[in-house]
Amino acid sequence: MRALAVPCTFAGYINEWLTADIPTVLRSATALVPLKMETPVPFTGTWTDAEACLKEFY
Repeated sequence: MRALAVPCTFAGYINEWLTADIPTVLRSATALVPLKMETPVPFTGTWTDAEACLKEFY
């Protein structure tokens, strides 16, 4: 499980873009949006949190 420390959705997009295909990158960035909106500080959750968000809302 990788921990994330990204200040914004775009940083998460760039981070994933280095190792994944575009559809995966876009899904990851989409999952970060509602999680990042919950707090004003950089997102410090895990990809498990992002995957759970995707399953629940998308």
